[in-house]
Amino acid sequence: ENIGHTELITMCLIITDLSGKELGRINLKSRPTGIYHSFEIFAKTLNVNLNNPKEYAAAKKMYKGNWIDAQKAHGIPIEVAREFPTPDEFCNELMNFLAPINPRYFHIYWIYHANGKFDPGFLYFQFHKLDRHWEITPYLNLDGDHFISTIDYAKEILSVEKHSLDFLADYFGIPLTHHEAESDTEACMKIFFRLRELKYRNPNHLSIG
Repeated sequence: ENIGHTELITMCLIITDLSGKELGRINLKSRPTGIYHSFEIFAKTLNVNLNNPKEYAAAKKMYKGNWIDAQKAHGIPIEVAREFPTPDEFCNELMNFLAPINPRYFHIYWIYHANGKFDPGFLYFQFHKLDRHWEITPYLNLDGDHFISTIDYAKEILSVEKHSLDFLADYFGIPLTHHEAESDTEACMKIFFRLRELKYRNPNHLSIG
C-alpha cells in the first residue's frame, strides 16, 4: 500500500518568544520518494497506539491515502511536487534552522492545531527514512506538556461549538488561506496567543498553557 502522500511535506515553522514576538520562520518542501512501508512500520514511526481504536483508525486512513486525496487537500500537482528539494535537502535546511535553539539550553514548546501526535511523527518519519532520526529526536522527545493543541486550548477557554482552524481564525479575525502551510502556521500561532490573552485577561502574560 502506497503511503507516498505522507512523504510530500510542505511545512512551515515559526519561532516566537514567550511574548509572541516572532524570532524566525522557515518554509520547507520535500519531494515524494515513492518509498513503501508496511502499516506496522508506519504506525511505529508515528508513535501510534494500535490498541487505541481512534488512533488506529486515523493512522490507517493516513496510510491508505493516495496522491489524489493529498492533492485535493494541498492543491499541489504531483508534477510540481517532484521538483521540490530532496528529503536530504529538507532535513539539512530544517536542522540549520533549528540549530540556534538547542533543546539542551532552551525550553521548547510545540504549538499545533490538530494531529499533535501525528505531526511530530511525520517529521520523525522523514528523518527516519534517511537514518537521520537521531538529529531531530532531541526536539521531539519532550514531555507531553511541551505539546499544546489550540483545539484543546480553545475548548478550555471559548464557549463555541466549533474549534477548527478556519472557524477560530474567523472568530478572531485572523487571515487564513487554509491548507497553505505558512498561512495555517501563522494563524495557529496568532490563535494561541489570543486564547492565552483571554485566559489570563492579560496580553503580557508570559507562561505557556
